[in-house]
Amino acid sequence: MVSTTKIGVVVLAAILAGGIGYIVYSNATTNTVEVDVILGEGSSFFSPTTATVKLGQNVTFVVFNDDSSAHDFGIPAFGNVSTGTIQSSATGRMTFIADKVGTFPWYSPMNATYIASAGFDSDTLNGTLTVTG
Repeated sequence: MVSTTKIGVVVLAAILAGGIGYIVYSNATTNTVEVDVILGEGSSFFSPTTATVKLGQNVTFVVFNDDSSAHDFGIPAFGNVSTGTIQSSATGRMTFIADKVGTFPWYSPMNATYIASAGFDSDTLNGTLTVTG
């Protein structure tokens, strides 16, 4: 009875280890990264305000709008990718390939009007994506 239990434990451990190994391997080989951003009210419009990815990665921004107004969210440097309009308390997504090295601003296009009317510096309402080689 003891040897049957030991064999069962060894088999279970091997199955679990194989499954965990597959998950880590498959995530590593997909070359994808997800950046979660909260777009909110107040002086800190994006959280986080920076993100870093590697050249060639397939990048998905998942943007939650915590503001009471609808907003768009975009990065013009990568073919003007945008989430489209994200309603209040909703989430928008955009996906692109990080095909150039550098630091690129992300923004909420509705912020330009707000900046002008409220007298804020445009840097207050931007975040940046850094793509490393």
